[in-house]
Formats: sequence, structure tokens, C-alpha cells
Amino acid sequence: MVSSDTPKVTLLWLEKSRGQRILWLLEELGVPYEIKAYKSDPKTQCAAPELKAVHLLGKSPVVTIGDFAIAESALIVEYLSEHFG
Repeated sequence: MVSSDTPKVTLLWLEKSRGQRILWLLEELGVPYEIKAYKSDPKTQCAAPELKAVHLLGKSPVVTIGDFAIAESALIVEYLSEHFG
């Protein structure tokens, strides 16, 4: 259950990543969230510098909850399910 003092959840999403499953889970759990979408560099297919500022390798999806960041979709699903499910 989500309370009024729940930290802000932000989904950082690189196009063509596994972020769709995280978006689905956030909706199912009724967790308020914000999406920050990024595009890969068309020449290098590397992540945007803004995404690399959160995840050194520029991996996506990443979820930030307050000052805490979680990468890798399976770990994000596990964390969200345990804390908001």
C-alpha cells in the first residue's frame, strides 16, 4: 500500500529497453511515479549522458526512489513488489 509519505518514484527509461514491465508493475501496484524517457545515440547506440549520470553503464530501466537508485528489471520488480505490494 502506498502512503502519503512515500518517496517519489521515477522510472528512467531508455527506448527499446525492458522498462515496459516496470511501468506495468507500477500501474498494477498503484504507485505514483514519473517517467523520464531517453533515446540512444543514433550513431553509437549508447545511452544518453543524463542516463549515464544515474547508471555508470547507461543501463535501463533504472528506478529512483528518493536518493536511492535500482537497476536491472528483475531486481526492480522484486524491490517494488516487496515495498509497495
